[in-house]
Amino acid sequence: MSYLEFFQAWQNLVTQNAQIIVEPKISCFPWDSVLFCLCIIPALFIFLSFFAVLACHKLSSKKAKFAYILFIGLFLWPMCKITIYIDYLKEHQNPRCEKKKSESYSWTKYPDKDYTIEEFKRNMASIGQKASPDQIEVAQTILQKCLENLSGEYDVNNFSEIRKCIVNSYDDFKMYETEMYKKNTISELNHN
Repeated sequence: MSYLEFFQAWQNLVTQNAQIIVEPKISCFPWDSVLFCLCIIPALFIFLSFFAVLACHKLSSKKAKFAYILFIGLFLWPMCKITIYIDYLKEHQNPRCEKKKSESYSWTKYPDKDYTIEEFKRNMASIGQKASPDQIEVAQTILQKCLENLSGEYDVNNFSEIRKCIVNSYDDFKMYETEMYKKNTISELNHN
């Protein structure tokens, strides 16, 4: 059994009760773009007027330092906070919001309870005879990584983050498959 065959078998067990839900795309108001425009225009105006005041008036070094500190405090700090909030809006945007013209949005609904260590053990027992210990170790590593990346408000009965993380770990298994192929090929070359 190759790494990718093992991953496919494991993925089938992880998502065996999943349903694909297809919903129409919706148009969402671009709050992040509007907020950015509402902030950048006054920011540019303040920025230019600040430097115009500095250029027109010969300020003493103490007044100039105070003006720079005031500028940084009253302008840059709120701009950083607004930028962080815009990033937050982008991350938490409804995935159904249409960006490109497409007719529907598909998402996968998993069972109510998320993937657990007990389920992992059952799955490894059912595909364990065909799998190598290395493959099971890779699966354990991926499960551990998925568990470590859970958010603070995670609730095993209301989320399916671990299942999604496992399904998205295809590239990790592909990498191991490539490594095994290289190792076997080099070994064959050395024996010839």
